[in-house]
Amino acid sequence: RNDQLLSSDWSAPVEEDGWHWLAGGRLAREINGTATTSSLRLSLGKAQASDEVDRRYYLQYDRARTVDTAVTDGSSDGNLAALSANYGWTWREFDTLPYPNSGYGLGLTVGAGTTLGGVRKPFLTTQVRWLGYWPLGAVPEPGRPEDGDQSATVLRSHLGRLALRLQGGAVMASASAPIPDTLLFLTGGDNTVRGYGLRDIGVEQPDGSVKPGRYLAVASFEWQRPITSDGVRTAWESVVFVDAGVVTSDNNHLDATSNGSKLDPKIGVGVGARYNSPVGPLQMDLAYGVAAKRFRIHLSVGFSF
Repeated sequence: RNDQLLSSDWSAPVEEDGWHWLAGGRLAREINGTATTSSLRLSLGKAQASDEVDRRYYLQYDRARTVDTAVTDGSSDGNLAALSANYGWTWREFDTLPYPNSGYGLGLTVGAGTTLGGVRKPFLTTQVRWLGYWPLGAVPEPGRPEDGDQSATVLRSHLGRLALRLQGGAVMASASAPIPDTLLFLTGGDNTVRGYGLRDIGVEQPDGSVKPGRYLAVASFEWQRPITSDGVRTAWESVVFVDAGVVTSDNNHLDATSNGSKLDPKIGVGVGARYNSPVGPLQMDLAYGVAAKRFRIHLSVGFSF
């Protein structure tokens, strides 16, 4: 992607109650198919972080302009702007970071705002993400290469673990509300639906292009299994996965029986290898996009939730 990004974040010292001020600015130019979106985002708020729970509340200003070069006159939706108040909450309980074997994480962000400019319309936003790990058996096993201690004993099975990742989002507003594209949803890529390019999944247009949508659903299922040598776990693991994701702007599509319409999720399947490096997991995947009918290689580094 020929994306361009300039961003800056500022953080004040932590106060006695654990909260601290945050401010940020972001200028971006994103190319999604034939559409180019130029955007500005400013935010100001406070945050509190701990090992298990993070909290944040903030005001956010968004302004975006999208130009579609596929249209003869290079049509644009104009400069759309919005102001919103948001609250984010994240809870996580994983056993061993950054290489979790079991545990769960839940993140929730909600917001309320209004569009700006000539047409002012209220809107609500929500995003939810969830991640869970289930070990397939738990038997003592010597060695833990990621810690560099071959004599350690940990409860890990040769069968590995199952991982499930879920993500959903919605922007609720009247159909005529001019919502900036940066508040809407596109998906696809390394950490979402593998087998598709970055932001390749959206609301499909008659010409084959995609646009951001108001509703998002993503699911990913993995079987992560350690690779052993002489009965001892190495720093490598094998991965088998299935990803699926969909973006729509019609809430009727959320009901498969409504008006005869149904969701058309994009599915990706594949295999990969993960290396537990000293700085965190490095995952390399080969994925096949069922709808795209092509293979893609995906790389991801580190673990964060």
